[in-house]
Amino acid sequence: MTRPLKEAYEGGIHELIYANIPEPECYVEGLLYAHQLAVLFGEPESGKSYMAGQLSVAVSSGRAWGNHLIVPKPRRVLYVQSEGSRSDLIERIKPAYEAYHAANASWQYWLPPSLNLFEPNHIRELKQRVEGVDVMFLDSLYSSFYGKMTDDETMGRAFALLREVRLETTGLAMVVLHHEHRARRDFRGNIIEEGGDSIFGSIVIKAAADQIWRFRKQRHGHPASFEPDKSRSRHQGVDPFDIDFDVDTGLLVAAKKVKPLNYYEVRKFLERYPATSTDTLIKAMKEYKTSARTVYRRLSELEAEGFLAWDRQTGGVTVISVDTGE
Repeated sequence: MTRPLKEAYEGGIHELIYANIPEPECYVEGLLYAHQLAVLFGEPESGKSYMAGQLSVAVSSGRAWGNHLIVPKPRRVLYVQSEGSRSDLIERIKPAYEAYHAANASWQYWLPPSLNLFEPNHIRELKQRVEGVDVMFLDSLYSSFYGKMTDDETMGRAFALLREVRLETTGLAMVVLHHEHRARRDFRGNIIEEGGDSIFGSIVIKAAADQIWRFRKQRHGHPASFEPDKSRSRHQGVDPFDIDFDVDTGLLVAAKKVKPLNYYEVRKFLERYPATSTDTLIKAMKEYKTSARTVYRRLSELEAEGFLAWDRQTGGVTVISVDTGE
């Protein structure tokens, strides 16, 4: 469903402070909300496309990515790949398809022969394809228009067009993949400018993005880490975490935490709420000053342990067993 661009708002400070503005709908707890633009960047061949592809399947399935990033319910996803082949895409998303039981997920892909955001026909087709979509993944920005990535005017134009697409589509959020700067070297090969901590077109991106995530390839230990670089809202954001790569399945997962479930808490939690809904749980847990993110994470953990069944379409939660083995 498309709509005209948002109308302009104006008024006085009292009207602004007391305006009845609804909270943005959550797509990934702490990480992505309706109408947001998120940028996932990192060095070439660091695994960004694996992360984005597998996260997109988790979002469409309503499953917690890597048992770590919480997805409250299934969302309609469009994965736009502007480089590479279908074989590349299959390799990246098949492990998540199998892990998240995504046979019925509302997930679609579009691999255009070419994509130029500055071409009116291409923007028109993109707007048509995102109708009814909640989250669009764009892999990647640097292969989606013609122009210099270091030119602020060019980058600003590209992000203005992406903003236009978002605002014309109800609730649409975007996750855009991008490269960080490469280090510059002199004629002897010595590094004269570090590039690893900055993004191509960083001034424009820093201003335009609601969330910026860095995917950092590790040299030792875990193969990668996920590090939030910016969140426009102080009420949003996730802590950095390491990522493991399962060489047998090709699945990316958050590195396992050493701290196990507190089974006494589990039993009390389930005994108090044997059959309820996620909304009821969130409201009930507010008296314990527990955030919605914590409730969702606990539900995912309990589901993985076989204690309960969680229907993400309806929000219903049903206890299977309170026998925690103690």
